[in-house]
Amino acid sequence: MAKKLKQAQFTHCKVVITSHPKAPWRVSYPVDENGVTRRKRRMFSTEQKALDFAAGHEKEVADHGVRFGSITAEARRAFDY
Repeated sequence: MAKKLKQAQFTHCKVVITSHPKAPWRVSYPVDENGVTRRKRRMFSTEQKALDFAAGHEKEVADHGVRFGSITAEARRAFDY
């Protein structure tokens, strides 16, 4: 039996495959709307696009607190690659 590839592990996003013929990959992620946390979904045609979106969303969630910190914009730009 072939070895199964390990899926990327995300803290806030969930990547699943569905039976949809054109966009079988679905990413669900939490969004705060008016103080209520809801899960939204985006569908993708390829696994790579779904994983890229999930990784980008994870980075966005991780950087959320940085935007509201006491670090100036100039200092933050110095750390951006």
